Parts: sequence; structure tokens; C-alpha cells
Amino acid sequence: MRRIVIQGDKKANKFSDNKIRTTKYTWYNFICKNLMIQFSKAPNVYFLIITFMQMIEEISISGGKPAMAVPLVFIVLLSMMKDLFEDYKKG
Repeated sequence: MRRIVIQGDKKANKFSDNKIRTTKYTWYNFICKNLMIQFSKAPNVYFLIITFMQMIEEISISGGKPAMAVPLVFIVLLSMMKDLFEDYKKG
């Protein structure tokens, strides 16, 4: 039996709307999902490993300070902002 919805009768409509989303992220999974995507790229993983290795004083030439952390964080944040902007334009 099919039910016909008369204007204003919201209770009778049991179907969801036909809204289609083409966005990759939601507000609650953006950071985790984007970091996974960022660190699946070989250059980012390489610089992350170099950053961790710089914190070992015995092998570091920077005195145990992670000098590569600032450029890595800058590039990752810049890429995150770009991805957020592109995803916002899609939705």
C-alpha cells in the first residue's frame, strides 16, 4: 500500500531525501582521514622519519632538535587547508 503525502504531513514521509554528497570528508573524520592520506605519500613519510631521527642526539647533527619538523608541519597543514577548501567547494 502506497501512502500519498499531503502538504505539511511530515509523519507520513518515511523515505529519506535524495541529497547526494560527493565530499570525501565529514566534520568529524577530516583530521584522521586527511593525515592518513598525507602520510601515505612517500616524501611526507621520509621527512617524518628524518624528523624522528633528528631527535636522537647520538646521530643528530642538530643537537637533538627536530629541525625538519617545522617544514614538514607547514607542508602538511598547507595540504590540509587545500584539501579542506576543495572538499568544501564540492559540497
